Amino acid sequence: MLAAQVRAQTQDRWAFGSGRAIAIIGRDYDSVLVEGQEFDITRRDSLLVIMVTVPPEPARRTVATTRIAVGSAPNLLPTQWSRGDTTFIVQPSYLTTVQRIRTYLDQSSAVAAFLR
Repeated sequence: MLAAQVRAQTQDRWAFGSGRAIAIIGRDYDSVLVEGQEFDITRRDSLLVIMVTVPPEPARRTVATTRIAVGSAPNLLPTQWSRGDTTFIVQPSYLTTVQRIRTYLDQSSAVAAFLR
C-alpha cells in the first residue's frame, strides 16, 4: 500500500489512482488532494481540470489547473424537463460523456499549453 493510500485511510478519506498517481478525496467529497495541493470540487458551473506532470525521478511533479465552463460544454450534463406531472431526464451514456469531455479538453488553450 502506498503512503498516500495509508494517509487516506488514517484520515477516513478515500484514495484513488494507481502506481505513482494517487489522489485523495475529502471526507465530504468536496475536495481532492493532488500532490499535496487541495482543490475545491463542490458543484459549480464549470469543470475542474487538474493536470500533473510525472517526470523521471527525482524531478518534482508540477500541478496545473484550469476550469472549463459547463455552459461551453452543452450536452455534457443531464437534460431535464417537465410536461404536466411528468419529469423527463436524459442522461448521456458514460462513453458519450467521456468522448465529449475529451473534445472540450482538446479545445482548451490551457490544456494545450500544459501538454506542450
